Amino acid sequence: MTLQLPSILQQYSVAAINRTLYEDGSRNVALFGLGQLGGIPAELQKHRCVGSVNDAIKLFNSKLKSLVDDLNTNFPEATFTYINVYNILPIIGTLSVLDRPCCKVLETMTEGLCAPGEGPYLLRGIYLFYDNFHPTEIANRVAANRAYNALLPSDAHPMDIRHLIRNNHVYDD
Repeated sequence: MTLQLPSILQQYSVAAINRTLYEDGSRNVALFGLGQLGGIPAELQKHRCVGSVNDAIKLFNSKLKSLVDDLNTNFPEATFTYINVYNILPIIGTLSVLDRPCCKVLETMTEGLCAPGEGPYLLRGIYLFYDNFHPTEIANRVAANRAYNALLPSDAHPMDIRHLIRNNHVYDD
């Protein structure tokens, strides 16, 4: 697998942010890192958890986190934060099925997606993945809650979304 980190991160460069978000008035921005794609059901069916994919994602996420620091330095009137999805999603203790989807998946050209007309399994609340690629609603809710109100210091940098909003007086309780 070849991952072109410089070109991907270039899309999020200081200049690109200035041209797109900042000039259009964005002042509070959360950048979400990538999750552990080496452990999704689509990969697990072919191999065990793919460490090389996760290693590349860790590298990308570390550079994205550094970019957030650069953006905060270069745009003092704005605040950027990094959400560490890589560490958030695996720590979902209420889910017991982490390696299989909660629906019957297709084995055709759209391999890995839920079969049309097939509903999710009855106990879908215990699954991390809806199909071979996408987290379930409960997994997304947990990730969103942790992004908004960090449970661990590693969940967000330099702050979670709740503090991003409060520090910039966007919303006061």
